[in-house]
Amino acid sequence: MKYLSAWMGTRHAKWRLIVATSLFLAFLLCGVRIASAAISPEYLRNGRTYDQESSFIQWTGTVAYVNLFHRDNTSLPPSEGGASCVSGCTEQVTRIQDGSSVSGNFTYLSTFNIQAANSGDTQVGRVIVQACGQIIYSEDLYAPNQSVPGFVNLPVPAWNVPTAGDCVWSISASGGYVDVRAVTTVYRTTSVPTVDLKVNNSNGPLNLVGPASYNLTWTSTDAASCSASNSWSGAQATNGSQVFSGITSGSYTYTITCTNPAGSAEDSITVNVLSAPTVTVSVPASLTEPASFMATWTSSNAVSCTGSNRFSGLSGLTGSRAEVSLPAGMYDYSVTCTNAAGATASDTKRTFVYAAPVVDVKLDGMDGPEVTIPGPASYTVTWTSANAVQCNGSSRLAGSSGLSGSRAEVNVPSGTAYEYTVVCTNALGAAARDSIRVYVLTPLSGTISAAHPRLLLFASNLAQPAQTLIGTASGGTPVYTTIIHVRAPSGLETLYPQSGSAWTITPLSVNDPNFGTAEEGTWTAWGVITDAAGAMYRTASVSWDVAWYPVHGRP
Repeated sequence: MKYLSAWMGTRHAKWRLIVATSLFLAFLLCGVRIASAAISPEYLRNGRTYDQESSFIQWTGTVAYVNLFHRDNTSLPPSEGGASCVSGCTEQVTRIQDGSSVSGNFTYLSTFNIQAANSGDTQVGRVIVQACGQIIYSEDLYAPNQSVPGFVNLPVPAWNVPTAGDCVWSISASGGYVDVRAVTTVYRTTSVPTVDLKVNNSNGPLNLVGPASYNLTWTSTDAASCSASNSWSGAQATNGSQVFSGITSGSYTYTITCTNPAGSAEDSITVNVLSAPTVTVSVPASLTEPASFMATWTSSNAVSCTGSNRFSGLSGLTGSRAEVSLPAGMYDYSVTCTNAAGATASDTKRTFVYAAPVVDVKLDGMDGPEVTIPGPASYTVTWTSANAVQCNGSSRLAGSSGLSGSRAEVNVPSGTAYEYTVVCTNALGAAARDSIRVYVLTPLSGTISAAHPRLLLFASNLAQPAQTLIGTASGGTPVYTTIIHVRAPSGLETLYPQSGSAWTITPLSVNDPNFGTAEEGTWTAWGVITDAAGAMYRTASVSWDVAWYPVHGRP
């Protein structure tokens, strides 16, 4: 592949220092037909020849390289010896057939023209040069009587590019072929580009926990093109963004370089994808009081750790606390660790310091060691425990087990003592025992009777007896308290407290000489007995009649 240089003729000395660039992919055989290439145009870049720019040029129709002898004021490229073509020279040039064209993009150009050959060959046609949306030059290159082709710059002077931004250029052949040797460009004076790369809107470095997702964004000024390197690659737009997902642990540096004819600018950013932190607390699971041991923690992938609970006030990536003579109880040891990305991990371990087991046996909520109740009795014996792992019953609770439980007793006869025992052990085998003994007594009962079934009204005024009441209390749990209720025919009720297992109410004992005779009609009396255990019993009622003497006769 031949490299083509810019024309350096003396007529155009102002372009002596202009660097020629090349246009097309080379094909060595003239007349080879090429379909439109699937290549995206890019920018002409200083100091590169056409074949090096082949990835950035597209064409349509028939385009080929031909070996052409020409005589003009140009010179061969330095790579081909640099000889002057004033007396003629042969070199490889690009031939665009009738109806075909080549095109590309440029930016930052000040002037733009091409080198095309005039020729006396009747097959030569018109060259049409377009740039920035307009035809900048059109000329029929056929020159009668010119036996040897000669290259000239078109247009002269070079066309002034109206914008520093993107432009599309093209060279077309019409009515015949056109031979093109080079495109000659002069770049504008421009500022060196700038570029700013960010990750998640931060200049970084950014610390994240893997698998991580994040977004790179970048903006540039005065840039013609940008490319990525290090942890990413490829051509990039001058402004843009790219999302990264599922990134595993590691350190990633992203660099973007933007260029224009005046130079280049580069920016880099680092993303540290970190493993999640871990922390492990170590303490014994259980001990007997007083307990002494060393509680510790270790961590990984963390930058700081802070303790809480029994570790409160402690910090560090590793640590410990010496425990001495801990009493019975439950103790928690907690540590939270954080990595550079702010992710946290926590661990809590619990130590049980066992006390002696405790068991409590109750009868209907009452503690022993002895309980007396009337029989036949129905009751429930329950037990609860603390600091135990196993409980077993004996005596009346034989065969029962569990850290708590109960046994319901129904119609237990009186006259017998019943014992209920539970033994509980803790995890270390220490035992506790509790018992309750139940004495089932005869049921509480009592009697009441009246000395006289009939009495005279105001009997004492007639030298007749007033009423006397007699009663007893038995069973239950001595001692007894009895309240005697006496109801007159009018409904007035009077209470007379008595105590003991036998009692008597007389007119003298209640200081009422007319006791039970102060109203005509039927009188009623009964007793309510309460024993020491709080049990109550109501006796049957007793009644008597009180009347005036002529009606009832003498009592």
